[in-house]
Amino acid sequence: MVDLLESEKIKTISKTINADIWTILIQTTSGSFSFSKFAPNRQRHFLVVDGQIAENEGTPLPEEKGLNINEKIFGDDLEYLAKTLGFQIQPETTGDYIVKYLSYNDQMKEQLAQFKQTTNAKTTENKPWWKVW
Repeated sequence: MVDLLESEKIKTISKTINADIWTILIQTTSGSFSFSKFAPNRQRHFLVVDGQIAENEGTPLPEEKGLNINEKIFGDDLEYLAKTLGFQIQPETTGDYIVKYLSYNDQMKEQLAQFKQTTNAKTTENKPWWKVW
């Protein structure tokens, strides 16, 4: 994982794999929203922090059309940008789930007691010479 604000690293990755790289940041707690496009150099970068435009570099891209690319940008705008690019930031989950409920019953108590006995036996028998007891 590379920090999405580390431009040189992303540029190197884009150049190495010979592909465009987009970065998208949605951090609602701090009010930070950002996107960038590297191909391999950074062609576009936009960052808003707490309702203030912190960075706005490069010419707006066709993919930005119809979005709030201003101080009012929000997660929905960046999710739509991602969708325009062909991926979902929060994909819908499909499939089956198995939910297991573990209870602290007599069987588990017995298994834990056995485990504790074997653990205690090992620690009393195999004390390392370097450890201070």
